[in-house]
Amino acid sequence: MAADRGAGTDRMAPRPLIGVAAMLGTTVVIPLMGLCVKVLDTYEIGAMEIMAVRSVLVLLLLLPALALAANVDALRRAHKPAHLWHAAFGLSSMACFYVALAHLPLITVTAINFTTPMFVVLLAIPLLGERPDRLDWLAIAVGFAGALIVLRPSAAAFNVFALVILVGSFLAACMLIVLRLMPAASSNFAVLFFYAAMGAVACGPLLAAVDGEAAVARLRAAEVWPLLVGLSLLAFAVQLLLTLAFRLASSVAVGGLDYLRLFWAGLLGWLFFAEVPDGWDVAGMALIMASGLVILVRQSRHKPNAAAPPC
Repeated sequence: MAADRGAGTDRMAPRPLIGVAAMLGTTVVIPLMGLCVKVLDTYEIGAMEIMAVRSVLVLLLLLPALALAANVDALRRAHKPAHLWHAAFGLSSMACFYVALAHLPLITVTAINFTTPMFVVLLAIPLLGERPDRLDWLAIAVGFAGALIVLRPSAAAFNVFALVILVGSFLAACMLIVLRLMPAASSNFAVLFFYAAMGAVACGPLLAAVDGEAAVARLRAAEVWPLLVGLSLLAFAVQLLLTLAFRLASSVAVGGLDYLRLFWAGLLGWLFFAEVPDGWDVAGMALIMASGLVILVRQSRHKPNAAAPPC
């Protein structure tokens, strides 16, 4: 999932080797999360069940941190409306990706996810007053051309769930813009805690209202719980690794490494589901990657390093 500027973070001494190692870890862990989602779909465990269980379990992992007075104070000082918007966009984006993973190859979902930086640049024009130059616009055009190649809207093989991923990428960009605008009083811990808490509060009752008895019956299956717990632990690990990566190493170094996710997503998809992208998919992914790298390098010249948002 794409990373951008966090809020309310204290600067840490640069340790590029640790930061790079942490980012390399995320490139493996995030595709493993996608793998868990796809396997859970074979047990008919859908996006809402996954999000509800994941949010509750991650929240339980964070609760012991409230023993520290600094973390309690961070929650008290946090800007609550900003966290509400952040969680709303983030959870909606997550739902889009989880739904799409049940219907599309892991590498396709991963590739289209990399359109998020392009949406960030576009949203930053009216919301942050930023002005892209000609090279920025060219990079955006190339990236969306790559996305269209992967989507192939006029082809007989067009899958509507590819558009669901694109919507998810846009919502992820909205979440990143909220993070940029979030007041400095909101710390990394507050971002993580409120994200998990609001996910538990929103997804649990919604799941009960929409598919309560059937969902409970599906979640009674003992074999799904190792996957659900594993997914939650992986999600928690991603937050720690992304925070280390973007606080200890340059954003260009770790942001460029993020594209290794495509390799691991492709490898896992091939090993577990025999998913093999065709030539057009590879061409579209290459354009998306090139566009994202150009945007990353150009934005890094104007923005300081920062922690990453929840994934």
